Amino acid sequence: MSPKRASTPQPNSEPASKKVKPTPTDTRWSKVSASANASNSYKDFKEEDLVRAYTYVCMCKPPYDEDTSEDEDDPEQESDKGDAVKPHCDYGKTCLCDKPATEHPDHPWVITNAAKQKYLTARIMCDLRCPDMFDIYTFNDHAGYGVVEVVQNLVLDFVEAQAQGDWKEQWVICAAMSQFATGGSFDPIMMVDDGRGLMVLLSLVGRMFLSMLATLKEQKLLQPGSEIKDLAQVMTSWIELIETWEIKNYDEEEEEVPDFRAIIWTYAKTHGITLPLESKFTDTLEEVGELPAGKDPWRFAAIFKEYQRVHARSYYNTGKKARIGGDSLDITTWSSAARKEGSFTGKDPLGKKEMDAIKDGMVLQLA
Repeated sequence: MSPKRASTPQPNSEPASKKVKPTPTDTRWSKVSASANASNSYKDFKEEDLVRAYTYVCMCKPPYDEDTSEDEDDPEQESDKGDAVKPHCDYGKTCLCDKPATEHPDHPWVITNAAKQKYLTARIMCDLRCPDMFDIYTFNDHAGYGVVEVVQNLVLDFVEAQAQGDWKEQWVICAAMSQFATGGSFDPIMMVDDGRGLMVLLSLVGRMFLSMLATLKEQKLLQPGSEIKDLAQVMTSWIELIETWEIKNYDEEEEEVPDFRAIIWTYAKTHGITLPLESKFTDTLEEVGELPAGKDPWRFAAIFKEYQRVHARSYYNTGKKARIGGDSLDITTWSSAARKEGSFTGKDPLGKKEMDAIKDGMVLQLA
């Protein structure tokens, strides 16, 4: 394991020495926590330049492209339709990634800088909860439940932004989630042993996005020509995501799971938004009829409150108060003795240099 430090989470970035200002009022994080540092780094990134944060840049491919991978090494990819070759993503060296969207107005795949940073922060937080990254063993499904914790934190971020009336940050979270959930960092969540709990969480996340669409409708932003340049793209991503999740009820007493894909499709059709969906969706999706109105038409607030009550946890031997989200599975928050106990070498994988850096507010990236 080779820890690195960076001021903002970026792929293939070099170590940096910038400190991240602590946020002592945020009770979600431990006193010493690389997750807290990553969260604060994202906030600092936004505060430094809000215009830059909400500026759109290009992505060379949509997040749901089956040939897209976080760890893609092949210089070119063969299409399954023949000899056609798809361009290789090299994080902007030769592809369109990170190029200003204004310079490529006809390119369909874009993302705000803030959403990209939010997504990369989620990936960093997953690494901090993966024992393999530290060469230790803790318990089965630690990495999977670590991703659960990261997703819960994204939902908490959404709720906080909602309480502040900050629809832009809510959209950033939804766009980031559509990126995060299609990458390899998300995969361990599908292996957790609590299948019912996973379905409940994914259903909550689905309602979160429906709540977002209802908010955009109220703000008159759910329309062609909206200032949200990735509107159709993100709606399409969520339809693709929800198909792979196969969300279902585990017993008859549970509230019926909404038909998320059909509802998103109905929002798009009702408001004249053309989604770049494959024919396998456009040929089968049907509208659900009249969409409900009201302050919280999809009961996200009530479902979230119930989820908090039922699914609060304190994992393993951390001794922390039960809650959703937080950093109890972030290995940097554990004691040195706890890390040594599961270490394959019998030594703490985090030395004094790394722990001092974390205490100093640095963001830890694991190579």
